[in-house]
Amino acid sequence: LTLGTDTRVSVKREKMTDFSTTRAIGSDTQQTFTYQLTVRNNQSKAIRMTLKDQYPISTMKNVQVTLNTKETTPWTANNEELGVITWEEELAPGETKTYRISYTVKYPKNMRLNL
Repeated sequence: LTLGTDTRVSVKREKMTDFSTTRAIGSDTQQTFTYQLTVRNNQSKAIRMTLKDQYPISTMKNVQVTLNTKETTPWTANNEELGVITWEEELAPGETKTYRISYTVKYPKNMRLNL
């Protein structure tokens, strides 16, 4: 039973600039964000891990957020109300796995968003 994070498992999250874009489409701006998560089991035994990441959700009608399912690593669960994706996997000793999450935000050009 582990309470909290395990220091023997390392997790790194980095924005992939090659897959992140900003485009103007008509009167809207469309921004795509892609992140890569790398998980490494530094233990000498196999582990069962749960990895969660979030993407923004919008409560405004003129701001749309879409999860890019083709670019996102297949997940175990997706809570669309909270914008949380969950991956559950077994990692062998010393094993490293990478996951990708990608989403697009579309909003009016004249609006400023802090993303």
